[in-house]
Amino acid sequence: MASVCVTGAPDAVVVELLEAPTHAYFVSPTGRDANAGTRAARFATIAAAMTAADNDGNGGDLYVAAGDYQESVSLKSRVSIYGGYDPGTRCRDVWANTTAIHGGSTAVAGNAVSEITLDALSI
Repeated sequence: MASVCVTGAPDAVVVELLEAPTHAYFVSPTGRDANAGTRAARFATIAAAMTAADNDGNGGDLYVAAGDYQESVSLKSRVSIYGGYDPGTRCRDVWANTTAIHGGSTAVAGNAVSEITLDALSI
């Protein structure tokens, strides 16, 4: 699945490719954990998206909008996290859209996890 984001001048086009569109979950500080985690109905926390992807049984990719996430995240095998998305346009610009996880003494933890990517996150 690809979406196109036009930023600035008409000749600046960004094409967004989702690694696994049928296993994509979206997170935004303005979302709700009761939502389905779609682009239109995003989760509020990375933990809720991680649980949904893990429960799906096929792994997944979490696309996390810019913001400060005050939570601890437990990594799961085959569930990757990609930050740097604009919460309004959903365009990715990792330099302009900081995605930060601040969770107590341990913000992110995983034990014997495999096949994951953590990208564009400030931990």
